[in-house]
Amino acid sequence: MKTMLKPGIEYTLKYRVPREKTVPFVYPESDLFREMPEVFATAFMVGFMEWACMEALRPTLRRVSGPWAP
Repeated sequence: MKTMLKPGIEYTLKYRVPREKTVPFVYPESDLFREMPEVFATAFMVGFMEWACMEALRPTLRRVSGPWAP
């Protein structure tokens, strides 16, 4: 099987973290979360990394058929 991906793909995605993506906003109904510092929440960081990966793969994914190909 021929692979379309090549080793060494790089992509940079910059994002200014808004207050709504900090730890207290992950589960605002929890007093434990509300009391945490306003730093970029791991829950949102994982999604951010997935976003960067999807952007890096977008050119390849456009060449394949399927539900993800735009």
